[in-house]
Amino acid sequence: MPGATDPDRARAIISLTRAGLAFATGEPNTALCIVNGLIATALNIGNLDDRDIPRLSLLRGKALTALDRYGEAEAALTAAAETTAAQGAMPAPLAHPHRARSPP
Repeated sequence: MPGATDPDRARAIISLTRAGLAFATGEPNTALCIVNGLIATALNIGNLDDRDIPRLSLLRGKALTALDRYGEAEAALTAAAETTAAQGAMPAPLAHPHRARSPP
């Protein structure tokens, strides 16, 4: 995250790990709350929008899918796919959107 200090980055990594664990243990609401908080923090720290952090968009899309919020999930997963493609990378879960229910 541009403009973030090392402790801010460490907190973000810990929070992302907590969100992934929440999702993996069947708590998509908790995962979504954590991810939304991380996105809000990132927006305040740097000149970013919610599409600029594909890992967060991917986990957000997975949590939304698990919550049957398919329209929002599609938007988040599309944002993640487009951003990673623009960066020259395509993670396996994005290459197969039907895997969105699996842990990150």
